[in-house]
Amino acid sequence: MKSKKSKVSSNHSVSSTPKEPKIPSLTNYDPKDITFALDIGTRSIVGVLGINTGQHFQVLDYVQKFHQDRAMRDGQIENISLVASIIQDVKQELESRHNLTLHKVCIAAAGRALITKKVSYTQELDPTEEITTKLLHALEYCALGMAQSEFRQDTSNEEQATFYCVGYSVVQYHLDGFPCSTIVGHRGHTVTIDLIAAFLPQIVVQSLYSVTSMNQLDVENITLEPIAAMNVIVPPDIRLLNIALVDIGAGTSDIAISKDGSIIAYDMVTIAGDEITEAIMRSCLVHFDTAEEIKLQLGSGTSAIKYVDILGNPHKSTKEEILAMIQPAIEQLSAAIVERILSINEQPPMAIFLAGGGCQIPGLCESISAQMNLPLSNIAIAGKQPLKHITFSSKALRSPEFVTPIGIGAFSSVYQGCNFFSIRVNGKNLMLLHSKEPKVLDALLLTSIRPQNLIGLSSRSITYYLNGQRFVVKGKNSVPGELYVNGIPASIDTKIKQGDEIIIKEAIDGETPVIRIKDIQNQPELSLQITVDDLLISVPPIFTIEGQTVEPDYIIQSMDRIESKKAIRLVELFDYLNQYPEPSAILTINGMRASLDSLIKTGDVLKITHQPQILPQRMEHVPAEPSPTTIEAPTLPKAEVSPTVATDLEHKEVLTETIDQNPVPSFGEMAPSASTQEETQDTFFENPLVSEKSQAPQQIDDTPDVLSKSPSPMAGGIHVCINNVWHRVAPSSGNRVYFFDLLNYVDIDLQKPQGNIILLLNGQDASYTAWISDGDKAEIKWDSPK
Repeated sequence: MKSKKSKVSSNHSVSSTPKEPKIPSLTNYDPKDITFALDIGTRSIVGVLGINTGQHFQVLDYVQKFHQDRAMRDGQIENISLVASIIQDVKQELESRHNLTLHKVCIAAAGRALITKKVSYTQELDPTEEITTKLLHALEYCALGMAQSEFRQDTSNEEQATFYCVGYSVVQYHLDGFPCSTIVGHRGHTVTIDLIAAFLPQIVVQSLYSVTSMNQLDVENITLEPIAAMNVIVPPDIRLLNIALVDIGAGTSDIAISKDGSIIAYDMVTIAGDEITEAIMRSCLVHFDTAEEIKLQLGSGTSAIKYVDILGNPHKSTKEEILAMIQPAIEQLSAAIVERILSINEQPPMAIFLAGGGCQIPGLCESISAQMNLPLSNIAIAGKQPLKHITFSSKALRSPEFVTPIGIGAFSSVYQGCNFFSIRVNGKNLMLLHSKEPKVLDALLLTSIRPQNLIGLSSRSITYYLNGQRFVVKGKNSVPGELYVNGIPASIDTKIKQGDEIIIKEAIDGETPVIRIKDIQNQPELSLQITVDDLLISVPPIFTIEGQTVEPDYIIQSMDRIESKKAIRLVELFDYLNQYPEPSAILTINGMRASLDSLIKTGDVLKITHQPQILPQRMEHVPAEPSPTTIEAPTLPKAEVSPTVATDLEHKEVLTETIDQNPVPSFGEMAPSASTQEETQDTFFENPLVSEKSQAPQQIDDTPDVLSKSPSPMAGGIHVCINNVWHRVAPSSGNRVYFFDLLNYVDIDLQKPQGNIILLLNGQDASYTAWISDGDKAEIKWDSPK
């Protein structure tokens, strides 16, 4: 390539467009047919004007301008205003040369953070209809939509929102199962398209759209730089060969691989020409711009290179000396390229084409050849070979750095790239891939909102059976979603355009009903109507499912079969009332003697007959001292004490109690008054019913208002004789005292067993869960204490 002097522009750019002897005239062309392509690179921006004649893409003119400052790094725009100003220089120069106004532009993105997705899309066809180019494009866009959908499934919501599809290539067509290079003009039953799509970060795409929008340019097409270069250097008729194309720019090295007639893979490495420039900076101690000039001279015919370092010292070096200093950087670049090609191709390709300005570094081809173990003759610099279907207006365009901009323009008309337009969805700016007829549905797919979210799920009814009768409870109806385009009600098929404002209100799903047992237990017909001491009481029913009692908070499930008990045990009645009779009380149901386990049903009459007694609160063992007031015998039926028994027991141990000033009331009656307690000290047996003062039989009141006047003995605890000592025992949970509650009143450590534990309740073997009643006697001991 000939070295030409550069001219500094007034807008932070350097023009390198050679002065051609004749500028081609575009007066014979319709401006609408002219393609304007921009290659926005890290070191320079190239604008190309061309026209597709049907047989060739004719390059009519071009302008190249270099960045004065480092406005881009690794193919990414950092300073949007500086890049936009250079695009303005390129655009205005081309417009002034040819007296035209450019409104549309084709662009390409570097493969920074590139992600690819391969898919196979199958579509049934009408075998009587011929496949047209229009139908083919529609099928390709369906395959592209499938790639986008799978990309979203494989990535997080955050990644979905930050990546755009920027290009695609068809790997293979299959018509009725047979591979085809093209299917246009054919007929068949099914077609399968194997496609590879490329995705780039949102910041890469949006920055490109920003700099073009600032120059009043609408993006007509966007593609990936290696796709554009591949279309020029490796046309479809030689893609049967396994060929790698590497577009080495300043910031990135983009890779494309062809095989079996199609492009099979894209990739990139973030090492490129700037790494060589930075190596020169370090080796020669110069500024970045000076290092760029030295790098350019390395690829020219100059033998001696002169430069001044940052300290002001002049230097004169040969190319060989500088190349020796930067050889490690060249090896590093070639190693990264070779590693990535082998990774995606799984073997060395048959040939490698190098494109882009960064590929002109002496020694790079040799280094890649050695590391790839590929003959040097199979590695070539692109652009110097005859290019099919491309004609040039300038010999200067036959250079590797112009391959990409020519490729961007040459194949834009066949929609090998993509196009985006800006919309707002629920207040958020989004860029939508421009298909033939973009609709609201396409905007939905770009968001995390799925079309089915606009319908709303119907609520599920709950069906259950109660005592054999079927009940159905319907849920709350769903509220359908709403769509608006620019404030007007719309549907998913409404067409949209640039700048549209879309509002999406998701549907509200119906609510499945939540029914609990307590919601049905207050039905009058289910309640038990029981008379307790002349007081009619309505008791909520107790429900069972498959024989198991369910709590009031149980949530009824669909197809539950619920039964309400027709009768309950007396203890369940007292549990509901939260009041309990004294152990000495006599219970009768309909005049028949009953116990706590007796069943009671609607219409039954319960009588609670109370026998008054004085309950001890605290008792201790004391040595027996016979006295006239001590009774040493059990109560006989006529409340008389046998003199013989009294004589036999007069030396036995007795229990004494000192009554507190505030005695605990009994169930139904109060204990003797405080004055009475002060006058006398009574002595009791284990659970005495009579004393010396009351030798006559006790009279039972047949109609005490037990449930309304007597507090539950559980409220302050019950009295239990434990190992011959009386204690007041409070329940640990609920309203009942269990045997295990008594362990707190004995000096026995179950963690340190001293034999087998013996549990006795009123002289009978008992379990830890046995219920304890007021006045019971319990024994807890080891069978062989140590």
